[in-house]
Amino acid sequence: MQDEIELKKIGLAYYRNKFWFVLSGVLCFTAVYFYMKDIQSIYKTSTRVFVEEKDNSKLSSELEAFSDLGYGDGSSSTIENEILYIKSREIIKRLVKSRNLQIEYSYKGLFKDKIFINDSPVSFELLSEESSNMTIDTLLRINKISNYEFEFLDDENKVLSKHLFGEHMKFRNIGDFMILPNEVVSNNESVSLINIISLERAVNNYSSKINVSRVGSSSMIDISMEGVNKSKAESILDNLVLIYNEFTQNDKSIIAEKTKKFIDDRLNMIEKDLSGFDIESQNFKSKNKLINMGAENNIYLQNSNQIQGEIFRVNNSLNIINNTISRIDSDDSDFKVIPSNIGVDDQVIVPVINMYNNLLLKRNKYLDNSSITNVVIVNIDKQLSSHKENIYRSLHNLKGSLSISLVQLKQEYDKIIDKIISVPMKERQSKDIMRQLKIKEDLYVYLLKKGEENAISLAITAPNSKVVDIAYSSLGPIFPRRKMIYLGGFAFGLVIVFGFVTLKFVLNNNIQSKEDLKEISDIPFLGEIPKSKEGILKTEYSLLAEAYRMIKINLGFFINTKSNDCKTIFVTSTMSNEGKTFNSINLAKTLSEESKKVVLLNLDLRASVFENYLDLKHEIGFTDYVKNENINIEDIKQNISSFPYLDIINIGAHPPNPINVLSSDRIKQMFYELKKTYDYIVVDTPPVHLVADTMMVSEYADMFIYVLRANHSRRELLHVPNKLYKENRLTNMAILLNDIELDMNYGYNYGYSYSKKSKFKNIISTVKKKLNRVAV
Repeated sequence: MQDEIELKKIGLAYYRNKFWFVLSGVLCFTAVYFYMKDIQSIYKTSTRVFVEEKDNSKLSSELEAFSDLGYGDGSSSTIENEILYIKSREIIKRLVKSRNLQIEYSYKGLFKDKIFINDSPVSFELLSEESSNMTIDTLLRINKISNYEFEFLDDENKVLSKHLFGEHMKFRNIGDFMILPNEVVSNNESVSLINIISLERAVNNYSSKINVSRVGSSSMIDISMEGVNKSKAESILDNLVLIYNEFTQNDKSIIAEKTKKFIDDRLNMIEKDLSGFDIESQNFKSKNKLINMGAENNIYLQNSNQIQGEIFRVNNSLNIINNTISRIDSDDSDFKVIPSNIGVDDQVIVPVINMYNNLLLKRNKYLDNSSITNVVIVNIDKQLSSHKENIYRSLHNLKGSLSISLVQLKQEYDKIIDKIISVPMKERQSKDIMRQLKIKEDLYVYLLKKGEENAISLAITAPNSKVVDIAYSSLGPIFPRRKMIYLGGFAFGLVIVFGFVTLKFVLNNNIQSKEDLKEISDIPFLGEIPKSKEGILKTEYSLLAEAYRMIKINLGFFINTKSNDCKTIFVTSTMSNEGKTFNSINLAKTLSEESKKVVLLNLDLRASVFENYLDLKHEIGFTDYVKNENINIEDIKQNISSFPYLDIINIGAHPPNPINVLSSDRIKQMFYELKKTYDYIVVDTPPVHLVADTMMVSEYADMFIYVLRANHSRRELLHVPNKLYKENRLTNMAILLNDIELDMNYGYNYGYSYSKKSKFKNIISTVKKKLNRVAV
């Protein structure tokens, strides 16, 4: 039950402040609305590309024919590597230069600078490569006067200088540049802010703006960025993909170009050898008139041919190995690509050469974004040196094994020659020449074929990525979400009032309603007086007047209001400013309405405020009556013309010691005489918590009205009236709760019924009350 009461009180506190809820919400909504008018919408722009992942075991059908050239063996391309490559500083730097992204156009908004969505009134062009490499940011303020002339402004928009469009200019921080007009401009701004930022800062800005991410576990990559200009962002992303593809194509061409050069060099050497063998064979046969060899030597000759072929193959391999070793020795001071297809059939050397070449390409990529002292480059250099040493050592080992094989082949060949010694020497020499010629021809054809294959692969080199979705922007802005922000602004206004009301309710230790009194006091409750700006009653038709009439009715439960005996009603309170004087005066006026004779006696000798409510003359009063026995009751009474049945006795001269005055025997005589004349005696007494004055005259009271003020009287001070009530020190004590907040609808209807105001006036009155109201 207690919790329900608390909830009702909190709910009523919120309901009473509904006007402030609405007002605060509308004000915050309006403030957010005007602020958001200066905030530009940000859109998300995206593009999606497919990236080819290299795998030696999964070559495309078009490249299977070239697998023995080294394509796919050892080389790989992962999505993660390509993502890092796309965001590399070298690619972003080329993007910034190609799109002139060092220049930003904006104009002054209400709160902040705003970027031009369409063309700005002017365009800025750098005229030299040195200008694009500037290191200091510069801001230019330009006012377009006409399509022919413009002026530079300072920070306070004062004119610095005038110039013609297209004029070549040079500033220390910028270098050579010129400014051109734009004829079609949708913005009404004539003053443009041109921010020229350094290349490094532009690269940093767009590196952070551009986001690259993998789509799940697929080979797709999403590239996105956010900005206010959708068309500009789409153009930037499309250009980024083009620049990336150009880079990947160049990388793929490096090994193919090196292989082509090696094959061409070998073909030139073999062409010279073939030419010499052809002439030598022709001269030998012409001189010795040889056509063919005898059939009896076919078997021996076949064996000798096989061995001879092996000897030539080993010799050729040794020549190639020697050439490769010489190439490595000549490149000792630097790392260069080593041809992998050198014609040596060795399963150890070729993979190592491929690993060396791939590692060298990776080193060159990193050098685009770093320096040779970078830890990664240093580690790669160590690996390259290790691979190069392994290649060099493997070639020497292979050379040694081939030399041994060559010796063994020659020994075996000599044995066969001994068996066919009968073959004419000239015939044998002819065969030797022909065999060497055949070997050279086969090698030439092989290299020529490989050269053509390499040329084809070079011609069909494709980029790593294919565009799946060209750059596109979101239809609606991703920021700010204006509807949500407007709603949030209105809600924030509600939260402000909600927090204020809640905090005030939690921290409020004052008595607010009669329910509060019932919780902490057993003193009988007389009634409630609503908050009112009327002051002292002047009309019988008002909400305040009806409240006092209700109090008059309730008095019948405490004193016999129907008897003809005079009733003495004392009005007091705990502290000052709780409204005892206000209620004393209004109660006296209300009691006098039915032709009842009422006297209002002011006994608050220390801090009387009667003069604040009543227009009284400074005549003799209560203190004068007590001190001077020659003064009677009629001498100290005053009248109010609007209330003919009400007399007032003010304090008169302020006494230096009120205790002496209140202890006089003349007081008893005064009450005796007043009771013979009046129906009611209403006495305004001092607060009981501050002085003992009230207790000295309490014996003359038939009833004590104890005044408490809502939202002013503190709960902890309620022990004062509680103690007085329990000890029965104040006769027939009842509490009057003053200055309460009434429900607005009730107050309006009640006031309308008795004050006969028009509906319009009541609405105006309600708004005024709300604007002047403070408290829960």
